[in-house]
Amino acid sequence: ITLKAVNSAGDSTASSSVSVTPVTTPGSPTIGTATALSTTSAEVAFTAPVSDGGSAITSYTVTAYLSGGSAAGVTAAGSTSPITITGLSPGTQYTFKVAASNVAGAGSQSSATTSVTTPTPPTNSIPPKITGTYSVGSTLTGSDGTWSNISGTTTSRQWQSSSDGTSWSDISGATNSTYTLTSAEAGKFLRFKVTQSTSIG
Repeated sequence: ITLKAVNSAGDSTASSSVSVTPVTTPGSPTIGTATALSTTSAEVAFTAPVSDGGSAITSYTVTAYLSGGSAAGVTAAGSTSPITITGLSPGTQYTFKVAASNVAGAGSQSSATTSVTTPTPPTNSIPPKITGTYSVGSTLTGSDGTWSNISGTTTSRQWQSSSDGTSWSDISGATNSTYTLTSAEAGKFLRFKVTQSTSIG
């Protein structure tokens, strides 16, 4: 680049030249792995692009894609890897791409991750049930009810009592399918709570 001064008499002699490299958008990040964190979220790892386009990278954007390749309408932004993307649908297969941005704008997206399927949460169709005689010294039995999507889940059980049927408290140590009533439960409501959980929720 050279500069000249201009007035009504004409142009001045050009200045000495200065070399300038225009800023461009960053290159594509190198994609890493995607991991489901919950039924509605995933974590996407990547490494920075080789070229930042001549200006520092300001952010990265992760975009979710459905199994057919169409955009899922869900994105997440961050300044470094990994980035957690939320708002996904349970039981759905996704791939993810990442793009870097600088002052010139967003660069091209990375290649896609391998596909990841968010888990489907356990579903209860028949609630747990208590059988037995409700009197001090009697043993009650709680059934787990009927569940679906429980492959790989852990079942936890908890007996609870309440004075008003609204606010419930765990009965200490009462985590089996059976419970023998004590005088502490006299005149109180009782319920049997069953929870199905996986390693990610």
